[in-house]
Amino acid sequence: MITADIAQAYQTAATIQSKIASYFTNSSSMNAPSLTMASGTSLQAQLQNKAQVNPSGVGVIFTGLPDILDFAGVLGQNKLLGIPSDILGRAAGFFTSLMGSTNDPQALLKNVRQAIDGISQSVPFNGLAVLPQFLKGQLSIAISIISVFGRLSSPTIPQKVEDAYVLYLFDEKGFETIDGDSIAPPTNLSDFTVGPLSSDFKTLKDAFSEKSAVRYVRDLVRIPVEAACDEAYNLPTLLDGVVISNFPAVADQDAGRTKIIRWMKGFSSMAESGVTGAVEEACSGIGSFQTNQLIAAAAGTFAGTWARKVTQNLFLNEI
Repeated sequence: MITADIAQAYQTAATIQSKIASYFTNSSSMNAPSLTMASGTSLQAQLQNKAQVNPSGVGVIFTGLPDILDFAGVLGQNKLLGIPSDILGRAAGFFTSLMGSTNDPQALLKNVRQAIDGISQSVPFNGLAVLPQFLKGQLSIAISIISVFGRLSSPTIPQKVEDAYVLYLFDEKGFETIDGDSIAPPTNLSDFTVGPLSSDFKTLKDAFSEKSAVRYVRDLVRIPVEAACDEAYNLPTLLDGVVISNFPAVADQDAGRTKIIRWMKGFSSMAESGVTGAVEEACSGIGSFQTNQLIAAAAGTFAGTWARKVTQNLFLNEI
């Protein structure tokens, strides 16, 4: 049963994610995310110093993001919201033409699902097998997927996201991120074998993870942001380039790559944890999100993952 609270939560999530995506893709020089230096030694010099294990005096700041998250007073009203004009970025046309101005939550969600069915059969989703199924399967995931494609419009991105989902579902290691994380479905213990060539810690962690709706939602929201931003920001090529430029001696490049990835992971985790926590904390004060925690989890994961990717891009361009 779709209640007014749940319908409002979906609308609110779409608003939040549209604003987050817009912030990360259209930030002006005044409020753009940035790395901050508290010491006189540049980040690049610290990185190239073989004796320095960890960075010093460097942080990540998202100027302007608190203003975006100041939505509780507006969105927490006990009524259905009007559909924001910028909902889901460039995908707005698919929705506004079908939603109309109804305040009936059942009719509203029916119209949204009809719109999503239409989107899944059109460019850029037609011709793909896995991505349209996730698009149609759960609205909180669909909002995230469409928000990504609404802001990152490269023609190569849909196939990259499709490939990432296939790896997540079928590859032995799942989908591997640029900084070495492995995202895979929760593993059934009956499928886990301990032997002389036992799996690494990440696989063990996956094996003992709770198989829950929240876990799947977070995974299925994170993957399109990871894959799309890798492509949009050209992160794999950028990473290869900074390894060579910072460690030109071939003998130093393996250790250099490991150090770069470790530092990049630290900065991006700092950004992700802060933004995810801020969004989910803000959502917790809105009654409609308390009705369905999956919607809040999707919004927080979407925002945090995009913050992670922006920070990776910042870091690699800084060094």
